[in-house]
Amino acid sequence: MNTKSTKHRYMKWFDAQEMHEHTKKWYSEVSSVKDEQRFLTQLIQSFVIKPIDKKKFAQIDDFKMAIAENQRRLDPIFQTSSKTHESIGYHVR
Repeated sequence: MNTKSTKHRYMKWFDAQEMHEHTKKWYSEVSSVKDEQRFLTQLIQSFVIKPIDKKKFAQIDDFKMAIAENQRRLDPIFQTSSKTHESIGYHVR
Protein backbone atom coordinates (compact mmCIF):
# COMPACT_ATOMS: atom_id res chain seq x y z
CA MET A 1 0.00 0.00 0.00
CA ASN A 2 1.49 3.30 -1.11
CA THR A 3 0.78 6.53 0.69
CA LYS A 4 1.20 9.87 -0.95
CA SER A 5 3.23 12.42 0.91
CA THR A 6 1.89 15.92 0.74
CA LYS A 7 4.28 18.83 0.63
CA HIS A 8 2.94 22.02 2.09
CA ARG A 9 4.12 25.35 0.85
CA TYR A 10 3.64 28.63 2.59
CA MET A 11 3.18 31.77 0.59
CA LYS A 12 4.00 35.20 1.85
CA TRP A 13 1.09 37.60 1.67
CA PHE A 14 2.03 41.14 0.86
CA ASP A 15 0.45 44.14 2.49
CA ALA A 16 -1.03 46.89 0.32
CA GLN A 17 2.19 48.93 0.20
CA GLU A 18 4.29 45.94 -0.90
CA MET A 19 1.72 44.99 -3.54
CA HIS A 20 1.74 48.55 -4.77
CA GLU A 21 5.54 48.54 -5.12
CA HIS A 22 5.52 45.19 -6.96
CA THR A 23 2.74 46.39 -9.25
CA LYS A 24 4.59 49.63 -10.03
CA LYS A 25 7.66 47.63 -11.03
CA TRP A 26 5.61 45.22 -13.15
CA TYR A 27 3.75 48.11 -14.81
CA SER A 28 7.05 49.86 -15.52
CA GLU A 29 8.49 46.74 -17.16
CA VAL A 30 5.42 46.19 -19.33
CA SER A 31 5.44 49.87 -20.33
CA SER A 32 9.10 49.58 -21.25
CA VAL A 33 8.41 46.58 -23.51
CA LYS A 34 5.60 48.51 -25.17
CA ASP A 35 7.94 51.47 -25.80
CA GLU A 36 10.60 49.17 -27.25
CA GLN A 37 8.06 47.65 -29.62
CA ARG A 38 6.99 51.13 -30.74
CA PHE A 39 10.64 52.06 -31.34
CA LEU A 40 11.29 48.90 -33.37
CA THR A 41 8.18 49.49 -35.46
CA GLN A 42 9.28 53.04 -36.27
CA LEU A 43 12.81 51.86 -37.00
CA ILE A 44 11.58 49.20 -39.41
CA GLN A 45 9.23 51.65 -41.12
CA SER A 46 12.04 54.15 -41.65
CA PHE A 47 14.31 51.37 -42.98
CA VAL A 48 11.68 50.12 -45.44
CA ILE A 49 11.58 53.50 -47.16
CA LYS A 50 15.07 52.89 -48.54
CA PRO A 51 15.27 50.70 -51.64
CA ILE A 52 16.19 47.14 -50.68
CA ASP A 53 16.22 43.76 -52.33
CA LYS A 54 13.36 41.26 -52.07
CA LYS A 55 15.15 39.02 -49.56
CA LYS A 56 15.66 41.83 -47.07
CA PHE A 57 12.14 43.11 -47.66
CA ALA A 58 10.76 39.65 -46.80
CA GLN A 59 12.91 39.56 -43.68
CA ILE A 60 11.64 42.99 -42.62
CA ASP A 61 8.09 41.83 -43.25
CA ASP A 62 8.73 38.86 -40.93
CA PHE A 63 10.01 41.23 -38.23
CA LYS A 64 6.95 43.43 -38.62
CA MET A 65 4.64 40.42 -38.27
CA ALA A 66 6.50 39.22 -35.16
CA ILE A 67 6.29 42.66 -33.56
CA ALA A 68 2.58 42.89 -34.39
CA GLU A 69 2.01 39.48 -32.78
CA ASN A 70 3.91 40.56 -29.67
CA GLN A 71 1.87 43.75 -29.49
CA ARG A 72 -1.34 41.74 -29.79
CA ARG A 73 -0.26 39.56 -26.86
CA LEU A 74 1.08 42.49 -24.83
CA ASP A 75 -2.05 44.67 -25.02
CA PRO A 76 -4.19 42.55 -22.62
CA ILE A 77 -1.25 42.25 -20.22
CA PHE A 78 -0.72 46.02 -20.34
CA GLN A 79 -4.41 46.69 -19.72
CA THR A 80 -4.50 44.28 -16.78
CA SER A 81 -1.35 45.71 -15.23
CA SER A 82 -2.71 49.23 -15.71
CA LYS A 83 -5.98 48.38 -13.94
CA THR A 84 -4.16 46.59 -11.13
CA HIS A 85 -1.69 49.45 -10.75
CA GLU A 86 -4.51 51.98 -10.53
CA SER A 87 -6.66 49.99 -8.11
CA ILE A 88 -3.80 49.22 -5.72
CA GLY A 89 -2.59 52.80 -5.95
CA TYR A 90 -5.97 54.04 -4.72
CA HIS A 91 -5.87 51.75 -1.70
CA VAL A 92 -2.34 52.71 -0.66
CA ARG A 93 -2.80 56.45 -0.54
